[in-house]
Parts: sequence; C-alpha cells; structure tokens
Amino acid sequence: MYYGNEHTFELEYRGFNIEVSVEYDIAIDRGNQFNPPEVDIDFGDIFVARTLKPISQRLKKALMAQYVEYFDETVQEEHL
Repeated sequence: MYYGNEHTFELEYRGFNIEVSVEYDIAIDRGNQFNPPEVDIDFGDIFVARTLKPISQRLKKALMAQYVEYFDETVQEEHL
C-alpha cells in the first residue's frame, strides 16, 4: 500500500538507538467552535532510516506497542 507521508524518529529500544522512518496517512476533520478537530492516522511500514530497508513485522509490532502514542502525538503536532 502507498502512504502519502513519512516521518523519521530516533528511538531507543532494548538499549539500542535506532532511527526509523514511519509511513502514514492522515485524515483531519478541522472541527468547529463546538467540536475539536478529529485526526485519523493510519500507520504503515517502518523502515531503518539509514538503509531504507523495512524492519521485521515482529520488531514493528514491538515498536508500535511501545511508541504508538509518541508517533501519534508527533504526527498530530506536525499537521495541526
């Protein structure tokens, strides 16, 4: 699947520092004075930033479990 955006993150996982690129799509409903904006983020593949090779599904699952809130907050700050 093609994702329209990507962001590079420097993460620490099990004592190692790793720089990864995370692909994502984002849909934003800007809201109005009565309703706050709604953001829907669909994260895609994760690549090692230096080599642009995809990480394993097992590592992706582990990183998403640990960092999904960080990814989400960073992407929202970038787009809102």
